Amino acid sequence: MTPLLPTLTTKTGVLHGTLLIPPGAKNTMPVALIIAGSGPTDREGNSPLLPGKNNSLAMLADARRIMAQLKAGRAVDSVPPQLVAVFRPSVQPYMISWLPIGPAQEVGRLTVPVLVVQGTTDIQVNKADADRLATDTRTPRSR
Repeated sequence: MTPLLPTLTTKTGVLHGTLLIPPGAKNTMPVALIIAGSGPTDREGNSPLLPGKNNSLAMLADARRIMAQLKAGRAVDSVPPQLVAVFRPSVQPYMISWLPIGPAQEVGRLTVPVLVVQGTTDIQVNKADADRLATDTRTPRSR
């Protein structure tokens, strides 16, 4: 397959893409797969938001691999240097302990009134998550 490298020029910059068409394909395709990027990256995964050749796509793959291990209850020995701040060995036991916990389920077990307070600029918990918790707290429960 020879990739086509289309670009789209917008008011704010140029978007780059890759189009792969299977050999022998005519005018119809069984599926179109569009994968949104994680921001402005080149084809090697280097983001201008991070210094140097940073291969942010490989970092994302490493982070997903590490999270899968932690969710399975296993600590990870090999953490790339760029991800040590997040996945350093000293925090892995803590992450393993809280990853299985579902906040909505835990709130649902409470038998006392619950106040959910949420800002609009939190980068870890968004408003939809807080709204879901608040909705769960309004559901009458008898214990």
